[in-house]
Amino acid sequence: MRCCIVCAVLACVVALVSRPLWSQATVDDLVAGYQTNAAKFRTLRVLWERKFEETPAVKARALTDAGRLEGLAGSAKSLDEKRQFEEQAAALRAQAARPLRKETWVQEYWTDRNRFQVRLPRPDLPPDTASQLSFPDDVPVGDALATVFKQYEIASVLPSSSGHLVRLWYGADERGTLRASIRKGDGYPTEFMVPPLGIPNGVWDWASPVDRRDESHLHWFDLFFLVSAAELRLVGRETVNGRSVYVIEYVSKSANLRDLKTSDGKTVEPATVQRAYIDPSQGCLPLRLEAGGRIYVDGQPLRPHNFQPSVVVEVSRIESVQGAGFYPMAGVVTQYTLDPEYPSRSIYEALEDMLSKEWVPKKLVVSSTIRWEVRRLDANLPMPEELFSLEFPKNTHYFDAVENRTGVVGLTDEEVKRLAGEQPGQRLAPGRKWFVAGLATVAFVGAAVVFLLWKRARKR
Repeated sequence: MRCCIVCAVLACVVALVSRPLWSQATVDDLVAGYQTNAAKFRTLRVLWERKFEETPAVKARALTDAGRLEGLAGSAKSLDEKRQFEEQAAALRAQAARPLRKETWVQEYWTDRNRFQVRLPRPDLPPDTASQLSFPDDVPVGDALATVFKQYEIASVLPSSSGHLVRLWYGADERGTLRASIRKGDGYPTEFMVPPLGIPNGVWDWASPVDRRDESHLHWFDLFFLVSAAELRLVGRETVNGRSVYVIEYVSKSANLRDLKTSDGKTVEPATVQRAYIDPSQGCLPLRLEAGGRIYVDGQPLRPHNFQPSVVVEVSRIESVQGAGFYPMAGVVTQYTLDPEYPSRSIYEALEDMLSKEWVPKKLVVSSTIRWEVRRLDANLPMPEELFSLEFPKNTHYFDAVENRTGVVGLTDEEVKRLAGEQPGQRLAPGRKWFVAGLATVAFVGAAVVFLLWKRARKR
């Protein structure tokens, strides 16, 4: 019995010394803890939903900004300048006239950490039909694509010696024609977003198959932790939802506004600040993320205690997954904008205001929210090779951007010409517009707005 007690005590001591002492954790400990937890999910299958909704503040903000531009047009120094102000004001009034956006996206994501695949309802499906899709267990290859997955769009990303290939399945069009394409390093659905902890291996050091061009598709958590630990700073400890957390911060100063000076010659540097509130007891997952602006004068933060985040990500539920680690199952992203009662100002006017002794923080209001929830989560399931191959069935009309050609699976080029009565490429290329629309169209569930601030912080 005494021997058993000694062994148990020794086991506890070994366990304690083999992990960080969270009462005195460093940034390196927290980053390693996050990555270690993510690595426990060797494979992932995640079916999740994102709901985006704008608030009336979007319309009110647009109208306020339009009024300011119209005032500037009235005092413009040239006809060209006046026209530019009037065009911008008209665009804002048109934006205010459209209905508020309220959209829901559902997708299923598979990864074995070397490859990944995303499945979504075809965007041309009626909402009621799309909402009833079951996301089956079948492997999407061959005849299964033509039958089981004809109402889905699927993107399968495969590593190759010259980058990564994206095989895309568009389903059947309005004429019943099966459509697909093959691309090199692009072509993701604009609605696509990697779920939490879902990025493939190698992304920590920017290796293939995902690279910097794909930041817009990464979840907010993983995007934050792509910053090297050397660029993060431990701010302190706080309590979030009754849990003790570490606060770590990343600051990125603007490279485009380096020549700003105060009236007395001091250097002014606008910066983007990101903060993560890390729970070491739950896989070092963030319970909260914040992003906002800060001004530095001669290298020192101006009013650091008046930090006002314009983007806030909050986790509402974390689960311990058997055989794996901790996973964030639900949360909300809140985007803020300046209260419409305040007129918009140029960066120079805003800086002048902030540098004055009479400055007070302006009120921010919610402009949009994105609520996400995981419907199904399977960790460490075997995933066969053919799952990611996405081999198209016979009679699929496809465009191969790698070889710059069109074709039909199962037919030679001559047979395709005779069948179509025209040269390949005139009609067979799918040209599905939703696969080439980018973040600039702001069609990405409103998450483009959320990512804009964070992406700029990394463009140095």
